[in-house]
Amino acid sequence: MANLAAANLWQRKTRSAISVFGIAIGIALLLVLKGMLIGTIEEITSRMKNTGADIFVYSRLAWAGGTDPIPIAWADKIKETAGDKIESVVLLVQDVIPQVGVWKQENRLWGVRSEDLAALNVELIQDGKSRYFRDSEYEMLIDSRLAEHSRLKVGDTTRHLGRDWKIVGIVDVGVGVRVYIPFGLLQVLKDKEGSADIFAIKLKEGADAQEVATAIKRIQVPVPGKPEEMMGLPVEPIVTATLFETFRDKAGIINIFANYVTFVALIISFLMILLTMYTVVVERTRDIGILKSLGASRMFIARNIITESLALAVAGVVVGTILSIAASKFIPWVSMLDVSISGEWVLVAAGMGLVGGVLGAIVPAMLAANKDPVVAITYE
Repeated sequence: MANLAAANLWQRKTRSAISVFGIAIGIALLLVLKGMLIGTIEEITSRMKNTGADIFVYSRLAWAGGTDPIPIAWADKIKETAGDKIESVVLLVQDVIPQVGVWKQENRLWGVRSEDLAALNVELIQDGKSRYFRDSEYEMLIDSRLAEHSRLKVGDTTRHLGRDWKIVGIVDVGVGVRVYIPFGLLQVLKDKEGSADIFAIKLKEGADAQEVATAIKRIQVPVPGKPEEMMGLPVEPIVTATLFETFRDKAGIINIFANYVTFVALIISFLMILLTMYTVVVERTRDIGILKSLGASRMFIARNIITESLALAVAGVVVGTILSIAASKFIPWVSMLDVSISGEWVLVAAGMGLVGGVLGAIVPAMLAANKDPVVAITYE
């Protein structure tokens, strides 16, 4: 049975290859899209954890995609509430820089005080030239990966917010963001004096991060314009240990889109197999009639069609997986986006491809099995 199916597929190599490639594209699309989502979340999570902060406090509006900053005075409220559990609170102003040097891809940027860089575990690459920026100068730190892609080095300048920023230091990758500039200057340029976008809180050893985060949520402050009324602190404290789950949940729309792509991959597999095997049945009508006249059963004919379709589906899954793995190596090189191809999603994609292959073969297999041998033999 397997030899007969292989021989039939090999006889029509071009059509078989096109079918395999069509299935492979659907599989690769699913794996790469999901891999980019997971890889990006994993990379951001890793960077945030590497800062050493235990809790990141965002404005609720900022966390939802807005720009509402947090009054710096609230940092004192948080310290007062947490008592002696807090080791440090680093104030950050966040921005997006659309281009660094020749690299035209958006990167997150943090404004931070130079004295707080060590608290975020930001370390210079010791090349004899790098140094931390001065808080009063238009100076910038970038990580080594961005430096490589942007073709910038210490001493070069790049433009942002209508200013030329001098690159004074190259830092190690994998901590926080890729770009750092002075906190006070970014405050002024973004009209955020007296406020910050993020509080990065590092706790003392033994302190419970979840307990502190819960306490922060319970803080009461006066309602703006109505000092006699109180409201809960409108912030979102995110415990670093739960960042991956938090970012994954916040990326709900992307997850929904990925689920649609999963469905599309199944449809592609189904249609490719259906079209291919229907054409095969039509072309081999006389062959099917001869087999049935020699005693081949309906089950034998149907199994042969389904075996061919499964062979195409398996080949499509294998090629699609190879394409997605190749893409996971290529995409970070050209875009600095990470792609994580997980074994779990390879199995999901394989299941989609195989299910689509079987479903697509059912109708052609039934048509072949039910052909009248006399009519089939005389078919032209």
